[in-house]
Amino acid sequence: HLNALMDPLAMSLIFQYDKSTIYLARADVFNQKTMVKFLNYVKILPAFRIKDGFENLGRNAEIFETCKEVLKQKHNLCIMPEGNQEIERNVRPLVKGLFRVAFSAQEETDAEIFIVPIGLDYDDLINFGENLIINIGKPISVKSYKQAYTENPVKTTNELRNKLRNALIELTVHIDTKENYACFETLFNVATESISATNNLEKNPVKKFELRKKIAEKLVQYEKEDEKITENLKELCERYNQISKNL
Repeated sequence: HLNALMDPLAMSLIFQYDKSTIYLARADVFNQKTMVKFLNYVKILPAFRIKDGFENLGRNAEIFETCKEVLKQKHNLCIMPEGNQEIERNVRPLVKGLFRVAFSAQEETDAEIFIVPIGLDYDDLINFGENLIINIGKPISVKSYKQAYTENPVKTTNELRNKLRNALIELTVHIDTKENYACFETLFNVATESISATNNLEKNPVKKFELRKKIAEKLVQYEKEDEKITENLKELCERYNQISKNL
């Protein structure tokens, strides 16, 4: 979840028009009175987090009941499973609310409910007119986990959460580092632009996306397997950033 309201708006492009789609968004955006009418119009509901006040968490029960009804009526529910928005290009740990809603709805209907992982990749998070990749993964059947969930809800939820997160990692750019993220992002951007220009990939967003994934994976591989190369890259990155700052 990288780009606030643009992410659900992008999702609206791919859903079936004969079905309604309900979205969940962090509750604090509903504090802006000028936004509430728009959010209601595009079918966005609030999801309350601890940072929204512990006393508000109980209000999620009503929201989750609405979400269950949406699924039971065979409409779409769109949730950003990381539970927050960041501009770092990686898949963060997933929150449990998605799975709570999915299993609860599956227990109350004979229809099969699916979780469909979708990865988003923006060429640029700020500038207008850049490319956006919407990458749709293989649906995951919640019904296939129903018996296991009945026997051990915690273990089954964790298994499904790991499966979904791994699927999302395959569908987007995942720079899997904390210590060296700032440096790797700089290297990632420079390498992407350089290789894209050399290989004329600017007019082929899909090929460019595949390149970006390979660059991210290679940088993380260096960090895990070759300390010397990683240190050289960090030194090179520091020099690059200093020269850029001076210019």
